[in-house]
Amino acid sequence: EKKKLKKSQIPFLPAINYSYKKYQEPSNLIHTKNKDILVVGDGNLSFGRALSRLFGAPQTKQRLTKLKRKNKSNNNIDYGARNIVVTCYESAMELLSRYPHSGSVVAEIIDRGGLVLYGIDATKLKSTLSGSYRTYGGDRRPFPLYNDQEYFTQFKYDIIIWNFPHAMDQSYNPK
Repeated sequence: EKKKLKKSQIPFLPAINYSYKKYQEPSNLIHTKNKDILVVGDGNLSFGRALSRLFGAPQTKQRLTKLKRKNKSNNNIDYGARNIVVTCYESAMELLSRYPHSGSVVAEIIDRGGLVLYGIDATKLKSTLSGSYRTYGGDRRPFPLYNDQEYFTQFKYDIIIWNFPHAMDQSYNPK
């Protein structure tokens, strides 16, 4: 039997570890699984992880890899958080040095089906998105949503989430 959620609990689903399979999407939720979402400037990637927890089960990537090996592809497959592209300003190495726990956060986003891109400058979004897509190998997920760089950089997202930039001290470390 499915639990009923209070409206006040919906923003905190990832924090309270509510299983995505038990979650029934309310009609007034802005972020839905059938919309392409770009998260810009996620800093330590915690917001992107929360979205991927909402849309994708753990081990989505492994399950989809097995399906691809068996040449199974149809509309009934749950692709997890494939609709989410999470970005941060730092390069992959800068992210790890600034946020030592970020490796596990990135691994979880990818495991749940999401895509992570590094070195994204919001003032030069199109060029840095295409550069990062090329640098980090494109969309190598089992069932890619973005088959080529041209499609990826057409910049067609249903929702773009602009995170507020964090303040840094003069040594470029977060305050």
